[in-house]
Amino acid sequence: MASACEENKGKIRSGAEIIGTSNRNQVYNLEEKNNTLYVCSFDRGRWKWVPLKKISQKNYKQLKNAIIETCISNYRLDNRVPLCHPIKITGATGSNADQINGVFYPQPDEVYSDGHMVYLRDDNYANKRWLFFVPTRSKWRLGNTRYKDERKAVGWLRNLNLDNSAAPSDADPWVIDQGNWRIWDGADSAGNWIECPDFKIELMNDGRAREMEKQKKLVTQATETMENYKQLNDKYRAVAAILFNKMSKEDKVEIINSVEDLKTIFKKENICGSCFSCKETTPCVHFDCPGACAECRETLDEDDKCCTCGKSQKMQCPVCFETFPTDQLEIFKCRHCICLRCYLQSFKLKKQINKCPTCRTPIS
Repeated sequence: MASACEENKGKIRSGAEIIGTSNRNQVYNLEEKNNTLYVCSFDRGRWKWVPLKKISQKNYKQLKNAIIETCISNYRLDNRVPLCHPIKITGATGSNADQINGVFYPQPDEVYSDGHMVYLRDDNYANKRWLFFVPTRSKWRLGNTRYKDERKAVGWLRNLNLDNSAAPSDADPWVIDQGNWRIWDGADSAGNWIECPDFKIELMNDGRAREMEKQKKLVTQATETMENYKQLNDKYRAVAAILFNKMSKEDKVEIINSVEDLKTIFKKENICGSCFSCKETTPCVHFDCPGACAECRETLDEDDKCCTCGKSQKMQCPVCFETFPTDQLEIFKCRHCICLRCYLQSFKLKKQINKCPTCRTPIS
């Protein structure tokens, strides 16, 4: 089961493969949850599994590369035999036969950057055995986790050079002729490679493989849907930007302040409330400001009003009730403030202000 964390960023999993979802995205029907695709996303200060169809445009932009990389690494879509099928190794003899014979399942999360699948034997989780490809030797090896991680040419099984074979040098293991395999017979430090006449690697097609193929198709469809959604959303946003920028600054401020949902959308999608660009935005000194990009934020009206919410950038001190510009204020995380004169006076009188005078939030 996969948990929501930075390690799983952008990875796509079905509901049956994940641990927990955010309360906002909770699916209470178990069957519906198991058939729903989720993507691991960082939102509001924590990692969570979000239904793929409900991911915001802002999060999609941040996760796009990770999602594409996940799809490519998990499912290599080419004309070769599907890599989601498990393989069965039989006929190995010698002292290490128990390490070799068995059913090995593909591990999409372990796919190497060069596209070679990694296989894990399904019946021994305490002492894992992996079948992996070593590019420096152009050979398959069967070894432990350390050998697999380092792609080290060490283990209990290897294939011979395929220079004189009809199979390519990086052929999948079931394609290689059984006479080209050798098994290590003996202890780790002493032994020799032997040939096993009955050795065989077969490609299987069981229920688990069919389920993995089904998931592959679902991920492909989801990726196409998300790309179509992005393209359509970009078109709508381009049209909206043209219309928005046709309005005067006063009309922009009026419509943003009159429609509460619009403020939420601008904040959530990181849209500048002045030029409608999709850049990193910051609010002004007022907590309800939807935000503006850096270029627009530098532009103030003659009365020093925010280009987005239209409010004055002067605030009243809740202690002395005088109005000051922002450079003469100490603004707290809660977006309330106190003038520097009153703030420094509290230190002078040894009565330091530890809480916001307005909302009583502790000052860090």
